[in-house]
Amino acid sequence: MIECDVVVIGGGIAGLAATYELRRRGVNVLLVESGERLGGVIRTDRFDGWVIDGGPDALLTQKRAAVALCGELGLTNRLVSTLMPRTAYVLRGARLHPIPEGSFLGFPVRARALAASSLFSLGGKLRMACEMVVPRSEDDADESIASFVRRRFGQEAVDYLAEPLLAGIHAGDVERLSIRALFPRLVDAERQSGSIIRAFRALRMRPSAQGAFVSLPGGIGELVDALVSAIPADAVMTGARITDLRHAGTFMLDTPRGQVAARAIVLAVPAYTAGGILRGIHTGLAGLCEEISYASTATVAFGYERNQISHPMRG
Repeated sequence: MIECDVVVIGGGIAGLAATYELRRRGVNVLLVESGERLGGVIRTDRFDGWVIDGGPDALLTQKRAAVALCGELGLTNRLVSTLMPRTAYVLRGARLHPIPEGSFLGFPVRARALAASSLFSLGGKLRMACEMVVPRSEDDADESIASFVRRRFGQEAVDYLAEPLLAGIHAGDVERLSIRALFPRLVDAERQSGSIIRAFRALRMRPSAQGAFVSLPGGIGELVDALVSAIPADAVMTGARITDLRHAGTFMLDTPRGQVAARAIVLAVPAYTAGGILRGIHTGLAGLCEEISYASTATVAFGYERNQISHPMRG
């Protein structure tokens, strides 16, 4: 039997980062992964001079945690900008329109940028500009992304910003996704300043010198490789699917590689997997996990020589 303080179940980026941080703090931790490969949805293939990320392909510089982790792992000097400037385009009326410059999550912060945008109608622009005088909600309950954006910015913002950008990156329904869970900064901005536009103007955010997105020359898989190298081999157990989990003072896990005992468990797995693991100790929590719906997605990568593309590649 293996005994430890904490067992982390799941060897994706969340499980690897949790294991790395716990070990950094001196905790006796074991990472258990059902498959033979670590990294979860991060998968980088390298062949014939191509680097293809099958999952995440960049890190968002505004979310500092991943960039800070790269720093701790000695990868800072390897971070490179990806398509700078990396402009997003939204399809409206059979034409691609760039999102307004100087925007935050697509929402124009400056009046001049909003006025110059070709993405919105005149009525849509006026409605979005009125966001600064829309009263803040006094209801503390959560709401969908669509409900929040519609209330603050109007329907065009839902159709051409929230739907393609905010919901699109999560492969979900804008009317069902939680604004509080996915974009808490927008909720906090309304609560603290009464206006999203006013809040982000006050921050006076300057574009990062690296651009909004950064990656690594060898793909995001480099981050996984660095994490794996930073964690001792004896702290990782792969090919070990959890067959049973019990709790009687301590947590007992059954795996094909033997039993594991731990004082605490970190579940770094999809909700549907967590539901199956939790069934033996808490049926209510297991049921809640299994009710969470997931969308199936696929990534298709096309490779071209630069001289085959006449577009300036600004998006």
